Amino acid sequence: MRLTVTCGIPGSGKSTWVAANAGSSLVLSADILRTDRTVDAWRHLEWMKAQALTALRAGRDVTVDICATDPKHRAQWLTLARWARARTRLVLFATPHTVALERNAARTHAVPTEDMARYIRDFDAALTALQAEPWDEAIGVGVAT
Repeated sequence: MRLTVTCGIPGSGKSTWVAANAGSSLVLSADILRTDRTVDAWRHLEWMKAQALTALRAGRDVTVDICATDPKHRAQWLTLARWARARTRLVLFATPHTVALERNAARTHAVPTEDMARYIRDFDAALTALQAEPWDEAIGVGVAT
């Protein structure tokens, strides 16, 4: 089994890619955190991890649709995969920031500007940090403008 985690800023195409590529894997999404501000983010992420671990231990592939721009969050997913003895794949979204910002601005439930700035800063830092992270596979998805 394999744990696939997406890494990219809001509006970079993660959910679209997951919908087209997840196949029969269990898809866990953090999009509810953007669309429903009443959801407790910490509890939802803990629920996602519990669901992923259960599915992986049962032999099922899991795809996590999440920004994962923070190295601490990616490390948690890597640890979870090790516990389940699952292979890991990181899908990095190289969408130009201007494109992602335009897409985000057009959403009904847009990510606030200050949060977008943090995601961009963390994503740019992630590009360097990823080289030291022990993903079994890392792929880049480029998006035409």
